[in-house]
Amino acid sequence: MIDLDKHRSALSEFWQADLFPHACLENFWDSDFCSELYHELPLPESDKWNGYYNNAIEYKKTLNIWDKFDSRLYQAFTYLSSRAFTDYLIEVLRVPGLEPDVGLHGGGLHYYPPGGKLNPHIDYSHHPKLKYRRKINILIYLNKDWQTSHGGQLGLWNKDRALACEKPDKLVDPVYNTCMIFENSAKSYHGLANASQNGRYSLAMYYLVNDNSTEENLKANFLPSADQKDDPEVKELINLRKKQRINTTHGDTSGSY
Repeated sequence: MIDLDKHRSALSEFWQADLFPHACLENFWDSDFCSELYHELPLPESDKWNGYYNNAIEYKKTLNIWDKFDSRLYQAFTYLSSRAFTDYLIEVLRVPGLEPDVGLHGGGLHYYPPGGKLNPHIDYSHHPKLKYRRKINILIYLNKDWQTSHGGQLGLWNKDRALACEKPDKLVDPVYNTCMIFENSAKSYHGLANASQNGRYSLAMYYLVNDNSTEENLKANFLPSADQKDDPEVKELINLRKKQRINTTHGDTSGSY
């Protein structure tokens, strides 16, 4: 399913990366498995999606219910949450005690429709039920024939630039079968650098550590985009988002919140 040895070199530079620890792994899955996974992805209009976000800071659909996964997607998340793969991360990243979030809280399959967006943010610091600290994020892109004009690039921000609502310091193309792995921390500001013009798929898997650290934020902390900097309604929405998720109903494309 994955040739783990070929990714060791890229992961060896993880902690030395600029902005915050991260690495980009090309050709993550074996090509045959990735092709089968790609052709199994639910269509945008599928009734499998169980999360809908359509507001000024998030526009996407999510699926994190295992029973709704088809075969290859189920196998993918089974592997990502396996002891073998988790132990591999513990070894190469030198982070003892990592545990996968098998409940996929905030994880699973994500789809950004045309116009999809995700403002700069840092993720929740501690799992709301386990109370373990969220340590490592993995995002795997499944967008064939992606081009720059399609938008939806992942942006990485220096904390000061993010707080100043400036453009990201680094862009990561959401290219087919590419895995983006990064440390989750109070400085790992990320989001979509620009709206997706085509549909954009990604798998998200998170890993936790039980280190008895102090809880910082149980919800993602969002920031305004550059064009929202002085918008009071967006600031009000962001304050609400710190307390709760802001889902919309199935099929609602009004953009209201």
